[in-house]
Amino acid sequence: MSSESRDENSCVSIESDGTNTESVVRSCMPGSEALRPCTSVTSLPTICSTNKYELCKKNYLIGSTAGGAGAMLGSRELNRVFPSKCVWVHVVTWNMSNPKQQQYPDDLSELFFSSPSSDVASIYLVCLQEIPNEKQELLIRLQASIGPRHVLFSYAIHGSLAVLVFLARELIWYTSGRESLDRFDVIFWAGDMNFRIQHPRHIVENLLTTERTNSTYDNLLTADELLISQAEGRVFPRFHEGRITFPPTYKFDLNSDTYDSSEKRRTPSYTDRILFMNQKKGTVVCLHYDMISTIRTSDHRPVYGFYSLKLKAGCDNVALAAGSFHRDIYIAGNQRRARRFDPIRLPKSSSKTRVCSLQ
Repeated sequence: MSSESRDENSCVSIESDGTNTESVVRSCMPGSEALRPCTSVTSLPTICSTNKYELCKKNYLIGSTAGGAGAMLGSRELNRVFPSKCVWVHVVTWNMSNPKQQQYPDDLSELFFSSPSSDVASIYLVCLQEIPNEKQELLIRLQASIGPRHVLFSYAIHGSLAVLVFLARELIWYTSGRESLDRFDVIFWAGDMNFRIQHPRHIVENLLTTERTNSTYDNLLTADELLISQAEGRVFPRFHEGRITFPPTYKFDLNSDTYDSSEKRRTPSYTDRILFMNQKKGTVVCLHYDMISTIRTSDHRPVYGFYSLKLKAGCDNVALAAGSFHRDIYIAGNQRRARRFDPIRLPKSSSKTRVCSLQ
């Protein structure tokens, strides 16, 4: 079997002998005398994994399990999309210190891919404080950094605060609309909480200049205002936090690993935190919790947490988001990413398509 698409500039031919699952993609550019092998691709499985009679009965606007195991949020769909019944969630918080456009990195991929795990999260929650004035530019940079496998599903900006949710593209059909936010099993609370270490600076510095081990950080945390307040039952009841095995994240001199050298000489502290609460114990497991030391454009270091979240079949009549996401940001971000990484450069004056791409 062979099919071919051709115009005056390029052509693509897909050939198969009908006996195996592989096809050979050949391309012909202007000036070529013959089709040449380009790459080999394996045919994708059928998208609809059910028969046509069951498909006609599915309702993919409401996530109810009333229709049985085959409903959108039912056990059959859960087993198909998440065989392990778990999803990876990456949460990051960063106080950006209100930078100008040229004062923070073009490439922010460290915010997303700093975990030592080789697994890529399906859900990324980004919490930012003191964001720059150019809000649209920030969104595009973040999308360009995370890449085409994830989309900006939703975001909220209030003054200098921003919360963004990036999802793996496949999940946009399984996500509830924003009007369903009163129903939850897990809460993440992340940000610059401004809790300080109640030690004089010289004591903290002496501890940090010795060998930095887990016991060093444990000693610092005995004077941490957040942990003290939680132990007294005054703040964040039922919230948990991953174990801190990294140095304080505030306050640094800009573009430096030196703690505050100004006249105020603030005591290094763990101001940037990620807390979580779950309705059922064991639903969330913190796999990694650390600071990102490579981003130094702020007086705060970003902090991230990498979590395993157990899933269960849905049981509510929840209105789904029906595949919505911020398409304009997705296109702008990935166009910028392509210009950064793609070795192919098209002439700016060209008015006709000269490259045909199959993905």
